[in-house]
Amino acid sequence: MNAELLKENIGAFKDFDAIELEDAMIFFDQVSLAPGAELWTYGDGKKHAGFILNGKIVVRKQLNDSKQHVVLGVYGAGSIIGELSLLSERPPMLSAKALEHTELLIIENHRFMELLERRPQLGLSLIKHLYMCTAKRLDKSYDRITSMF
Repeated sequence: MNAELLKENIGAFKDFDAIELEDAMIFFDQVSLAPGAELWTYGDGKKHAGFILNGKIVVRKQLNDSKQHVVLGVYGAGSIIGELSLLSERPPMLSAKALEHTELLIIENHRFMELLERRPQLGLSLIKHLYMCTAKRLDKSYDRITSMF
């Protein structure tokens, strides 16, 4: 993938120079999903995050023991999903599937830990961006919860 295009489309990489970006990409896999394909499902044990290059992913949470789901968000190009599984030992408590043809960069939990060990500055830069994304989502969740009252 073109380094400049990647830096423009994925905020987590905007501060990387070309060499750092090339070094970081060895830890990622590029994945293409057809519409309706599952990236992960609740309980499947997968521990990875996805950086969406193009397309759309819907993230859902299953309601208790029913077969009903609540849509928590629809994410497009530039978004990160599954980021909490990078820093924890548990797989996502959500399901994620493609709404349309989608391409992502995927990093597995163990590869992220390897990145932190081998290239700590790159890992720290990614952690900062992941934290900011998570904080924004938490703020939006608070807004949605308070709007119900």
